[in-house]
Amino acid sequence: MIDLRVATTDDIPTIAAIHTISWRAAYAAFFDPAYLSGPIEAERLATWTNKFSTSNPDARGFIAEQDGIAIGFTYVVRGADTRWGSFVDNLHVLPAAKGQGVGPMLLDAAARWSREAFPAAGIYLLCYEQNLPARHFYERMGGLAAERLVTKICPDGVSHPEWRYHWPMPERLIRA
Repeated sequence: MIDLRVATTDDIPTIAAIHTISWRAAYAAFFDPAYLSGPIEAERLATWTNKFSTSNPDARGFIAEQDGIAIGFTYVVRGADTRWGSFVDNLHVLPAAKGQGVGPMLLDAAARWSREAFPAAGIYLLCYEQNLPARHFYERMGGLAAERLVTKICPDGVSHPEWRYHWPMPERLIRA
């Protein structure tokens, strides 16, 4: 059975570890191997420490657990953009846990929580163009590939094109 709970500052190392494992698996073909083999660990830990140290009542993380072990997470910023709505800043599932419905559960939690404060707003996220499995997942979940972005320099020091996926009606992500 998979359970969801709200993430706390105690979860920072776990979130950073899941993020690292996820990126190493998903981005091996297009991120700098030197970054993925070393600096990613400290960089992800610093990123998550920073995100959780900033008090923002409209930001929340959710952890997916199986038998008490964290297997995925999402981090959402409600009402982040007046046009696109709430921002799913990250959604990662451990490679071994994919295909078990964890991703849809996490998107469901993001949509439900966003809807509490912004019932008419959409939800969006950014996905690297070369991350085809994730892009296919978001499309299966009803996300619209709304625009291609190419200006961002990524943590590996390279600019990787991204797609903005948008759900104008996030209630479609909410499972019965």
